[in-house]
Amino acid sequence: MEEEGGAKGGTIALFPLYESLKVEVEKLRTELSMLVLERDQLLLVECKNIEMEYLLLFGALEYKAYEIDCEIRRLKRKIELIQSKRNRQEEVILPNIEEILNAEFAEFTEKLKEKIGRMNAA
Repeated sequence: MEEEGGAKGGTIALFPLYESLKVEVEKLRTELSMLVLERDQLLLVECKNIEMEYLLLFGALEYKAYEIDCEIRRLKRKIELIQSKRNRQEEVILPNIEEILNAEFAEFTEKLKEKIGRMNAA
C-alpha cells in the first residue's frame, strides 16, 4: 500500500489538493493574460480612437475657445499695464507693452501650437 505523499517503488503520489491548486493557478494565469490583453486593447486602440473622434468633433471648437480665452487674458493684461503706467504718470508706449505681453503669453502660444498639432495628427 502506498503512503500519501511518500514514495514506494520509485513513484511519488501527489496530493489531490496540490493538483487542484495547480489547475486553479493555471486557470488564473490564463484569465490574467486575457485581462491584460483586454486592458491593452482598451488603452492602445479604443482610447486612441475615442480621442481621435473627440478631436475631430470638438477639437476645432476647443481650440477656438482657448484662442479667445488667451486673447481676452492678453487684452485684460494690456489694460492693467496701461493703467499702471497712467497711475504712475509715465508715458504709455504701446510697442513696449506689446513686447511685455509677447513675453508673458509665450506659454499660451505654445499651448495653442500643441493643440493645433494634436488636431492635425487626428
